[in-house]
Amino acid sequence: MRSGQPRHRAADNILDKVVDRLCEGIAAVNCILNPGIFILGGEMVKTGGLILGRLRERLAELRPRPVTGVTVSSLGDDGVALGAVQLALHFVDERHFGAPHTIRANL
Repeated sequence: MRSGQPRHRAADNILDKVVDRLCEGIAAVNCILNPGIFILGGEMVKTGGLILGRLRERLAELRPRPVTGVTVSSLGDDGVALGAVQLALHFVDERHFGAPHTIRANL
């Protein structure tokens, strides 16, 4: 089901279950770490607004600590690979050049 297509009850039920599970995990992390923003990656990027809108609505209703910052990664499927490359560069810099390397999010 893609954005703009007619909704189907079975698909809506599945999406609601996915959002419920995501809410449980995000709410737990939010209570412990309070990160300020959650960045979702991987397959979540491919869902477009189908899940993100529902997720934002439900997370904003959470008590005692609502979640207001949720977005999807702009790196798409390359996020894991880019993170691995960044860590490898960090290791090489420290090991061979003795200079601590600052890990940057804007690759």
